Amino acid sequence: MATCSAPSGALRKEKSMNVVSVVQNSRMSVWQYVVVGVCFLGNLIDGFELAVMGFALPQLPGDFATTAQKGWLAGSALIGMGLGALFLAPQADRYGRRSILILASALSTAGMIATALSPNVWAMFGVRILTGIGVGAVGTLTILVAQEYSSLKQRNMSTAMTTIGYAVGAFTAGSVGLILLEAFGGAWQGLFLAGSVLGTVGLIAMILLLPESLAYLVMQDNHRSRAEILKIAHRMHLHDVDPGARSAESTTDVGGGESKEGPFGKQYRTTTVMLTFGYTMVVAAYYFVANWTPQLVKDATGDVATGAMVGTIVTFGGILGAVVFGFLGMRIFATKIAWIMLAIAVVSQVVFALTLDGPFALIAAALLGMGGFAAMSSYMAATPPLYPTLMRGKALGSVVGISRIGSILTPIAAGYLVAYLTGVGLYLASSILFAMSAITAFCLWLRTRSHFEREGERRFSTSPTSLPHSDPNSVRLGNRLRFTPK
Repeated sequence: MATCSAPSGALRKEKSMNVVSVVQNSRMSVWQYVVVGVCFLGNLIDGFELAVMGFALPQLPGDFATTAQKGWLAGSALIGMGLGALFLAPQADRYGRRSILILASALSTAGMIATALSPNVWAMFGVRILTGIGVGAVGTLTILVAQEYSSLKQRNMSTAMTTIGYAVGAFTAGSVGLILLEAFGGAWQGLFLAGSVLGTVGLIAMILLLPESLAYLVMQDNHRSRAEILKIAHRMHLHDVDPGARSAESTTDVGGGESKEGPFGKQYRTTTVMLTFGYTMVVAAYYFVANWTPQLVKDATGDVATGAMVGTIVTFGGILGAVVFGFLGMRIFATKIAWIMLAIAVVSQVVFALTLDGPFALIAAALLGMGGFAAMSSYMAATPPLYPTLMRGKALGSVVGISRIGSILTPIAAGYLVAYLTGVGLYLASSILFAMSAITAFCLWLRTRSHFEREGERRFSTSPTSLPHSDPNSVRLGNRLRFTPK
């Protein structure tokens, strides 16, 4: 079996080391951070492409789209996101992460161009669904690739860095949307053309910088995949890895019932239902807060500027939540972070509902955004490691895709309930969704804690002296990288 040999004079390492185990147990290289950076960029573009519609809607003339039709346009991309996560993202388990990511990125970019050229509202509705399909697949698979190229210690941080891209993209759309409208003389088409330029940059970055997932290549086990593993290992300065060796984790991935029965099969059904239900609840609650806070605060205070400011603080809290999750995730299981952050979100939402204005309301809004977004990141980080390599795309796609139902229906339901409930009542009611997700996350933590503990034991069973890294200080680094998540 061919191996990627170490330079002359280097310590002789274990020859049959599986490359996935090496990546999980070694210090992350610059190349791995580049991969995570590309995943961050993909999510940033997703956030921009979705949020920009909110700035285009007021610019659409009445003879192009009625108020009711604008509502359909606002939800069209979310419908597409669900379809992309459910049906396109799982194809990455069959055809590879890289190929489906490039396809999805090209689809969303083409959708932005087609949106700018739409001759009528229903053509725009159709191409926005296509855009959403690409966005849904990119948002799902970038998380998966970022995790599969990360060390165990940095895995949650990589997930956080990827998911924060969505919030940064949405924030960017809000920051530059008015500038773009002014630059294009108020023409809404300019927003989507600008998004297509950004999408093209992301597509080129994926083509040039994004390699195929090593975990996926190991499972292919053919001459081409082994050659690609050696090529990527050389790029990452990993030596003495055996491209044909499999880790203890991956030996159950091929040919057995685990990867054939699917995430809703008997063995994984309970875990998948818990992940899906918990994530759907937190997404529904968070989307309600994100979409309705400016309006409800404006109604309560009579000040449009205050509503906009509080909405911005919630968005900023979401960015902070991704950062907090990343740092906590290096020491604590993602499932544990989820229920802790959701508990913070519940308390913050109750405080916010009872104040709605003043310094306490602003602090509560920031903590609410932080807790909600950190919890969503936690669910995303916890999902892939709980499944075999060739089931991860389908599992994560199912969780994300089904959750889109909540993100679509909750703002719509709030539009009907606002006639019967006050803003305080709506916030208190939506806090129940956060609470349900918190309870689910706590139960999930109890159920999966042993899985992550075994994963940590596999990590520790790899002696630092056996890590096939080119750094001569690998023994010292290996010892320093040891950690015990709780």
